[in-house]
Amino acid sequence: MRLPFDLDAHVQRSQHGPCFICELVAGNPDYAHHVIDRDDDTIIFLSKFPTLPGYALVCPTRHYEDLAEDISPEVYLALQAVVHRLSRALKSVYDAERIYVLSLGSKQGNSHLHWHVVPLPKGVPYDQQQYHALMAEHGVL
Repeated sequence: MRLPFDLDAHVQRSQHGPCFICELVAGNPDYAHHVIDRDDDTIIFLSKFPTLPGYALVCPTRHYEDLAEDISPEVYLALQAVVHRLSRALKSVYDAERIYVLSLGSKQGNSHLHWHVVPLPKGVPYDQQQYHALMAEHGVL
């Protein structure tokens, strides 16, 4: 069942609130998410506003904002190894047709570097795939 999503409120929080990933990493209960895995360098958690089952995020625990300038190739490759490991697990658990991987955000909002890792279920009509499947404007689960 899909529920309406208040996109305006989400944008407001993203642009004017604290970094939700840093707050999650720091243990602030107001920013709690279901954490799948965590180590000193990386945290993986389920989206609070998923548009598809299994929608997860991979983030460095340290606040980096720019993929090209803030992290070394070694840090990038380590993060991508986590994205790959999660992708294989999600594909197995959800029997997904494909795994979507996006890095979104900017210095204007959701600035903490992160990757959305989302299993696309088999059988979703093409016109409901890709960006359409990820858009909260169509409702969240």
